[in-house]
Amino acid sequence: MTPFQTIRRALVWAAGGPTAPDLSDVPQGELLAAVRQHRLEARLLARARRENVPLPAGLEDRLADAHATIVDGVHAQLRLFTTVRDAIVDVERGPGLVPIKGFGLYALTNDLEHLSRSADIDVLGADPKGVAAAVEATGGAGYHFHGEEHPYVFAHMDALEVHSRYIVTGIDAALRADDVDVRRRTGRLALATPFSITSITYDDLVDQLAPGTGPAEGIDVLRPEIAVLIRCAHVYVGYAMEAQPLPWATVRLEELAQMRDYLALDSFDAARFRELHERYDAGLVTDFARRLHLDLFGADPFDAVLGGAPVRDWFPHNLWWDGIGAGFAVDLPWDVENLVGCAEDFGDLATVLGASPVVLPEGGRVTVSLLDDEADDHAERYVSHGYGGGLGPVRLELEETAAGLRATVRMPPVADSQMAAIGWATGNFRYELFYRPLDGSHDFSDYSTTPSLLPPVVRSCEHDEHGVTLDVELPWPALGLSAAPGSADRLPLTLRARVQERPWDDVVGGVVLPLELCR
Repeated sequence: MTPFQTIRRALVWAAGGPTAPDLSDVPQGELLAAVRQHRLEARLLARARRENVPLPAGLEDRLADAHATIVDGVHAQLRLFTTVRDAIVDVERGPGLVPIKGFGLYALTNDLEHLSRSADIDVLGADPKGVAAAVEATGGAGYHFHGEEHPYVFAHMDALEVHSRYIVTGIDAALRADDVDVRRRTGRLALATPFSITSITYDDLVDQLAPGTGPAEGIDVLRPEIAVLIRCAHVYVGYAMEAQPLPWATVRLEELAQMRDYLALDSFDAARFRELHERYDAGLVTDFARRLHLDLFGADPFDAVLGGAPVRDWFPHNLWWDGIGAGFAVDLPWDVENLVGCAEDFGDLATVLGASPVVLPEGGRVTVSLLDDEADDHAERYVSHGYGGGLGPVRLELEETAAGLRATVRMPPVADSQMAAIGWATGNFRYELFYRPLDGSHDFSDYSTTPSLLPPVVRSCEHDEHGVTLDVELPWPALGLSAAPGSADRLPLTLRARVQERPWDDVVGGVVLPLELCR
């Protein structure tokens, strides 16, 4: 067994798996980094002590020190939460602020094994504006107001994230994997079935609260039934948005372990959970959680409350999350162990989707048309949907410059009530640009795993009666290259484009184009 495989086994064991690992020859730095990604410091330490599993010299102390730091951090988050909550006034129902992810299980049990690292606290409030103002008033680092148009995160700072709602992802039960299997379907694939969502709001949660204990005394947290459902929803979104597995923790094992712990609490009400499961159409996300438990731990902790129907074994990925339900639901390869830790090279997303080769003349330019059967340069391979009526013809122009690649996308006219968006992805680099013609504003986001030292530059965003033109300069380092590709190089590159009603409403249409640039 390789050190990587041993680390992966140790992670699964810490989260409740059956086989204890031999950690004597595992590099401690790599193990601790993986444990941190899965947020399992407390569980690995507690299980090793409880079952007398020997840990290499120094590892127990390092885990204990890491967990002590986590304890201090979570207790600071409890104090911050209380400060923000107490600053909110004129609340008609409930406490005014509810933690939806973070310290909830620890607050219910006062068990340090249930205390794990959380980068921030996710909250819902009676009035998102009031919560955002109270958060900003704390003077915390990293404060950013996303705006009332944002569908999911209203505002955040480094230690606290304010949501306007929490979503549970669903899909039409009649959709088959073969219908959206991009590996087996050649040519252009037009999707007919979107994701769906149901929203959990602050008002929904007011009747689903329980008092915290210990250091969390005086804080109302989620009852175990709704907390489990939100955990399932969060795990699924993380999986769906990552079309290919991350090196570690595409799915965090700590979240799976917490699901079992919530389900095992004496206060867990199975009837209440089934009612919430139906209300929020949670079949897809709970099936995913059940499949993970079965495949990783050999048992389904949900069976006692959701037993009966077989658990599905395929789960659609989303090629581009849109903040609502539409998305691009496709079937892509996945393996449960790789969701824990992945040492395999899956190739670029463009390659997995089936990239079309595009010849880029040195110092020249090339064009590619989409959704336009009459065009001579119409791409032979892409995935599209037109849930809200269709996108219309899109034209891509790629031109080599001295510094990198100039990428210009021309789209049909966009109404004042709409926005246009494009995204670029290759390897670990991913960028998105949203443009609102009504006021000429745009947002550019870098979602790269490791941001480039030379990031992309938005050259211009323009619109007229002929359409929208979005012009971006992509330096070679922003595409993972040190210099222009040579004659033997192949650069996989995925373009995403869509038009969407504001504020983050129905998607008119969208397209995902996988390319392979060559000389």
